[in-house]
Amino acid sequence: MVVPCPSTLSARMCPPCTWTSALAIASPSPAPPEWRLRDWAHPAEAAVIGQEMKRVQDQMDADAYWHLKYLYDHGASSNYAPSVSIDSVSNNGMEANFSVTTYDANGDDLTYLFNYGDGQINSNETHNYAQGGHYLVSCTVTDEYGISQTDWIFITVEESEYFTKSAPINGIIGQSTSPVLSWSTSSGATSYEYCYDTKNDNLCSNWTSNGTSTSKILSGLSTATTYHWHVRASNGDGTIYSNGSGSAFWSFTTAVTPGDDPTDAFSYLPLILR
Repeated sequence: MVVPCPSTLSARMCPPCTWTSALAIASPSPAPPEWRLRDWAHPAEAAVIGQEMKRVQDQMDADAYWHLKYLYDHGASSNYAPSVSIDSVSNNGMEANFSVTTYDANGDDLTYLFNYGDGQINSNETHNYAQGGHYLVSCTVTDEYGISQTDWIFITVEESEYFTKSAPINGIIGQSTSPVLSWSTSSGATSYEYCYDTKNDNLCSNWTSNGTSTSKILSGLSTATTYHWHVRASNGDGTIYSNGSGSAFWSFTTAVTPGDDPTDAFSYLPLILR
């Protein structure tokens, strides 16, 4: 925006030039919120947005109804509703991690319930999406008396070949001898292979196909033993290793059972009565 020199100033005070408005050099406007970037004119997208708006309205109605009912039954100052804020979300491929802040003025224990917008509901702050897209995520916290409050956030999940191992978490001990290996989804994957052994050398030779499933129940493992495992995916472009590297092995250690530890031997000697 260009502003002419004020007529009250002489040519000496205002040489033949133009002034630039402060509006023109102001810092750029922040990026529009996620929901504004969606294609509202597309029928399918508009239908999804309508469903999301109904979700919001229904949840707001439920939060307000149960709080008002409790106050009506127990008195106007009997309980304060908790507060919740989804502060941020970080994406790791198809995995989303939500950071949430909550507060309850009464000091009640709170339970969490996420609706990830893809039909899945859980209390976990981490969620793996099966496909990319736009999602409306909600987090509802409920106190000990059934009073709840909900916050919302729009997120975009990008299709990604990158994927990560999920469980058993790296370095965990005391695991069953029949643990479940699980990992997130790699976009476009036609199959997965897993591998495990007891050598900590970032190598593995017994890769085993697992089809398109993202979990595998192992069996017959030894007790009190550390295992190292890895997963890789195959697609039209080749092989993708979990956690971004062929050497990114994770480990877990199976539980010790009676008889594994020689120092426990005396605990199992028969009792001799004299």
